[in-house]
Amino acid sequence: MQNDHNKNYLNLMPSLIACKCPRCRVGMVYKHGPYSLTGRTMLPGCSHCGLVYEKEPGYFYAAMYVGYAFIVAELVSMAVAISVFTGSHVIIHFCDIAI
Repeated sequence: MQNDHNKNYLNLMPSLIACKCPRCRVGMVYKHGPYSLTGRTMLPGCSHCGLVYEKEPGYFYAAMYVGYAFIVAELVSMAVAISVFTGSHVIIHFCDIAI
């Protein structure tokens, strides 16, 4: 069972690298290819199986929450670093601003 699972992933890798359709692995996703210098224009759908390419629901919500988490982590780490290296109480001011 484990060998079949790994074999499926090995068969999937060439189509991922070539940016083929995720359903049939035959049709192209981009008009000029994934690595062209003229720009990546995404096709509206697969020419082979008819799958419509679109962003999944909640894509932007997930990106927004992940981006917010990174910004908060960066601000907290900078406040702690400034407080440790300078001896000031930046964390108190940071908490006032964040609330």
